[in-house]
Amino acid sequence: MAMPRPAFTVNALTYAAPIGALLLIRSGDLHGSDVSFTSARRLRDGLRHTARERHLLWPILLVGAFGFFTVNLPVTLASYAQSVLHTDAGGYGLLSATTAVGALAGALLAAQRTHSTHRAMSATAASLALAYVGAACAPGPGWLVAFLIPVGALTTLLNTSTNTAVQLGAPDALRGRVMGVYVLVFVGSGALGGPVLGAVNEAFGPRAGLCAAGVTGALAVCALWFTRPAPAHAPATPGSGHRGATPVVGHRRGVRGPKTT
Repeated sequence: MAMPRPAFTVNALTYAAPIGALLLIRSGDLHGSDVSFTSARRLRDGLRHTARERHLLWPILLVGAFGFFTVNLPVTLASYAQSVLHTDAGGYGLLSATTAVGALAGALLAAQRTHSTHRAMSATAASLALAYVGAACAPGPGWLVAFLIPVGALTTLLNTSTNTAVQLGAPDALRGRVMGVYVLVFVGSGALGGPVLGAVNEAFGPRAGLCAAGVTGALAVCALWFTRPAPAHAPATPGSGHRGATPVVGHRRGVRGPKTT
C-alpha cells in the first residue's frame, strides 16, 4: 500500500507552479468589479442572460450532455483495466496515459483553429460519440488504445471549442457570470453522472459504460442539432453586395465594427 504515496506526493508538488503564478499577480493591475451584488444575484444574472441567448445556451447544453458521462472516464477505465484486461494499476496508468496523449494532440489541434461554428462543434461531438462506441466494441487492448487516442483528442477539442464560444460570445460585463454557468453545468453534470456511470459499470461492465457515454452523446447531438441558433451575419463590406456568415466565436451583440471614412 506504500506505492501510491509517491504518486500523491508528486501530484501535490505539481501545484506549486500555478500557486506561485497566482501569488505573483499584481493585484493593483487588476480591474475591479462591482461588489455590491451578492453571489446569488450574480449567478441569477448569469443564468438569466444565458437562458435568453441561444448562442450561449447551446454550447453549454452540449458540453453538459457530454460531461454527464465523459467527465467520469477514469471510473470506466479503472473498471476496464481490472475486469476486462485483468491488470493492476500499471494497466490503468497505461490507459490513462493513452487518453492523455490524445488530449495533448487535441490541444495542439485546438490551437490551430481560428473559429468554431455550431456545425464544427456538432461534428466534433458526433465524432466523440462514435469514438466512445468504438472503444466499447474494441475486441482487444490494442483496439482500445487506438480508440482512446481520438477520445482524448476529441474531448479536448469539444471542451475548448465550447468554452471559447461561450467566452467570446458573452458580453464583457457578464462574461464571468456566464462562464460560472458554464462551469456549473460542466462540473455539475459530471457529478450527477458519476454514480449513474458507476452503477452501469458494476451491473453491465465497463464496455456498457463506454457505450452509454457514446449513445448519450449521440442522442444529445441529434436533439441539439435541430435547436441550434441561426448563424450570425457579418456586416456587408463595401462593394460586396451581400452579408456573409460569421463564426460563432467572436460574435457579440452590440459590438460595432470600425468606422470608415
